[in-house]
Amino acid sequence: MTKRLGRLAAGLTIGIILLLGCVYALTRAIGDQPELYEGRSLEWWHAQLKGTDLVASNHACEVFLTKIEPRLVYQMTHDTNDSQLRLTAIDYLNSLPGISIYYTRADKRRFCAGVALGDCGVLARETFPTLVQFVKGPDRAIRAPAARALGLIHEDPNRVIPVLISCLDDSQDELVLAAAESLGRFGTNSTPAIPKLLPLLKNHDKEFQMIIPGVIQKIDPVALSRSTAK
Repeated sequence: MTKRLGRLAAGLTIGIILLLGCVYALTRAIGDQPELYEGRSLEWWHAQLKGTDLVASNHACEVFLTKIEPRLVYQMTHDTNDSQLRLTAIDYLNSLPGISIYYTRADKRRFCAGVALGDCGVLARETFPTLVQFVKGPDRAIRAPAARALGLIHEDPNRVIPVLISCLDDSQDELVLAAAESLGRFGTNSTPAIPKLLPLLKNHDKEFQMIIPGVIQKIDPVALSRSTAK
């Protein structure tokens, strides 16, 4: 009897261990996974670009142009769906004690891809026509990061600035602020935006109050001085 109970206890222990192992493996599989390029993170490649090793920097540049940049554009364009089964499993597992699975939904993934593309700066210059279309398009998840990226890439101001100015009338505050910051990066080239930027000084939202004066200062300090003197 004692031996039988011992075998049952051992079997139960093994079963619990196996169950916990399966749950752990499942949480790892369905949660967010780091995006890797040649086995390295985006941050690692950024560091290589800024390093003093010329060979490593050139290779990082090649990886950005051939792998990272196309992947980010693809993600912004096509990563639009979440598996309902996956979301249900995550919600259920997160309801269990001691389990916390972090999962980024599709709209946030596209947003983050746009931010990452902008952080590539001038390396992503070839993508600016696509970014212009994103800004003009209906996908609210990527319009603001695309507008931000246009300022960081700083390509073809004659084409980009009118698009950014048109964003200042939008109802999406994130897009307005992203477009305004990008206009500021174009400096005096963005002077035609001043008539639309000045009214934004009256917006009482804290982000507008922090960002808009600095943007106008970069474009036309005199216009800002006149406005604040009134």
